Amino acid sequence: QKFAQLVAEVIRDALQEHDGDALVFLPGEREIMYTWIACNNMGIGDGRQPRNLVAWARKLIDTSVDLSNSNVQVSPLYSTLDMSEQDEVLQPPPAGWRRVILATPIAESSLTVPGVRIVVDAGLRKVKREDPETCVSEMVTVPISRASADQRSGRAGRVST
Repeated sequence: QKFAQLVAEVIRDALQEHDGDALVFLPGEREIMYTWIACNNMGIGDGRQPRNLVAWARKLIDTSVDLSNSNVQVSPLYSTLDMSEQDEVLQPPPAGWRRVILATPIAESSLTVPGVRIVVDAGLRKVKREDPETCVSEMVTVPISRASADQRSGRAGRVST
């Protein structure tokens, strides 16, 4: 949760300092949910909960935060979302609004997101590792390669309106 709080603070600062939408690379769905909550609790977002927000996450939302003056949509984007939900995230925001897209590496090379001028990169990804002795596999968080970092940073300004 501390990680998500730090990412939300970076997002807040980037939105204050730069124009355009933000694409935020996070290692996995859990980190995306925690970051969505941290943004919401800092007053960043319109309060629309992601359809797949799990019960444990709903309990962490500070409902006393006033989001009525926010003009920012914060949306998750990862591979297990329905295609219709992915398409919805990629639609331009209403006039006068900005977007923050919290994404796993799905957005690293396969998608072009119009309007993105800010890229926030946690520099991490999840990979499957197998213990050769136990044959048990698990997802572990590892640093990304320099090539991945370059690819991610190139997502800003590729197509902007």
